[in-house]
Amino acid sequence: MPPLAYFLLLLAPLSVGLAQDRDSVVILGATAFPIKLLQGEIAGMPIDSAVANLRQFYFQEGFLDADVRRQGNALLIQEGRGYRFGKVKESVVSADSLSAIPNFDPLLLAGERYRASLLEELLRNRLALFAEQGYPLASAQIQPTVDTATATIDVGIALHTGERVRISKIDVLGSSNAAPLVRAAARLKPDEPFTPAVSQAIRQRLTRLALFSEVAEPQLFRYDSAGAGSRYGLLLQVTPGSANSFDGIIGYQPAVTAGESGAFTGYLSVVLRDLFGAGRRVSAQVQFPGKGAQELSLGYSELYIFRLPLNFQFDYRQNQEAATPGLTSYLQRFLAADLSYEFADAWRVRVGGDYEATIPTPDSTGDCSRQLLNSSLLGSTVAIVFDNRSNPYSPRSGVRYSTSYQFAGRTINGPLPCVDSTLPTNTARQKVDVDLEAYWPIARTIVVATGLHGGQVDGGVVDESDLYFVGGQSTVRGYYERQFRAARRAWGGMEFRLLLSELSYVALFLDGGWYQRPATRTGGLAASDWLAGYGVAGQIETPLGLARIGFALSRDDTPETGKVFVGLVNQF
Repeated sequence: MPPLAYFLLLLAPLSVGLAQDRDSVVILGATAFPIKLLQGEIAGMPIDSAVANLRQFYFQEGFLDADVRRQGNALLIQEGRGYRFGKVKESVVSADSLSAIPNFDPLLLAGERYRASLLEELLRNRLALFAEQGYPLASAQIQPTVDTATATIDVGIALHTGERVRISKIDVLGSSNAAPLVRAAARLKPDEPFTPAVSQAIRQRLTRLALFSEVAEPQLFRYDSAGAGSRYGLLLQVTPGSANSFDGIIGYQPAVTAGESGAFTGYLSVVLRDLFGAGRRVSAQVQFPGKGAQELSLGYSELYIFRLPLNFQFDYRQNQEAATPGLTSYLQRFLAADLSYEFADAWRVRVGGDYEATIPTPDSTGDCSRQLLNSSLLGSTVAIVFDNRSNPYSPRSGVRYSTSYQFAGRTINGPLPCVDSTLPTNTARQKVDVDLEAYWPIARTIVVATGLHGGQVDGGVVDESDLYFVGGQSTVRGYYERQFRAARRAWGGMEFRLLLSELSYVALFLDGGWYQRPATRTGGLAASDWLAGYGVAGQIETPLGLARIGFALSRDDTPETGKVFVGLVNQF
């Protein structure tokens, strides 16, 4: 058989026979490859099929003259010479403009022992470069020339780019109501060239909307346009999540010290999302953190105003804090309205206005050391966010970074008996918050999640109600929810997650943090401390949404005093 015929046989499909114990086949004459490697190539094959398979293997490895014969229950191999690559030339057919594609290096494979896998890898890389320039339909033809005298193979590669594919329409499958929003969120420029990077970016943009339970890989299709011949479109298939949700949970928080009673905690949420298929969202939540505290929040948001990456959000929040031995009860109301604009794909800038009012319950005894200031703040916030996480609820990779700065002017309205010449009636408050999260996949089902967070509040008058809460599920696990108050706080953590599904996982975690609080006019003592917590956590898909559960210990805990935490992330 001529060597060229051997070469063409590389591309021919081979049939696979029935299973047979490979240890019963003896291989003789092999020197270029280990016997175990060759036995692995014929594992489970009858001996006649093993003969053909080994011939194919040697041909693919560049031994074009190799012969494999059966002698009884043995395979006798005559390997012959190993052929090498000679000249490798590339010619590009019907290219429009390919200046961005690196020139082909004719010495890339010259002198290397011929292997089909090397040639296939070269072709994949070259076609991928053409696809990145908008030629996803590019193809290659191989023209080999075998020189038996020098045992070399010259390879000519003819690359046909085909036409440059530009996207002129988008079809949406899975949600007709959301089609206008999907087209706007895809942010595809008119007649934009189709590339793998464009396809991936569109899928990530739709995933970040957090409106769909699944976003499929965009599919390219060709259609006929009247008077314009064949044109290309992109099919975007989405699976809507549940438009509305009603969920809640109840728990019990045991007493912190002896003699105290425990407290029930609860959560109730109603969310109407994707109203009229435009991504509008209305939400209402009531929480009972425990010990008489209550939180009420209402929200409204709208996505892609005027079909631009411009989002609007309005929030109202009201907190009722129960009386403590050191403070009377008080009520806080918050109003916030924000506009955010997405640029550079993963970056978002947010500006907004804020109003905050603190209304303490009057103390009939007139003891100013137990009363917060009746005050109001009017301010503005600016923030910048970077988010390229693969999924907002259970990321496998990516980073989220956020920095916000708030400046607010404070007006002190009372209580009049507690306002004297040493207490200014007009002052300012500043808050800075920084959050960083990163996710690394270290195996197919294992993800490392890390986070660093910090916040600081300053002002001419910092009252107890201005302070952050520290401790609990959202900060350092292992401590009671909102166990400490702080003017400065920093915390972080690391989780090793074993993924059970797209959104479910179990994890081991380690949290650490630090807080500092100043002495306050109501008798709060200055304090600072380091915190540490560890335990196990999980996120499970349920009909109500994503349930987050875990068991955490602080550095001072024993297993008997560990904390169980449960929460809901109601995105569907």
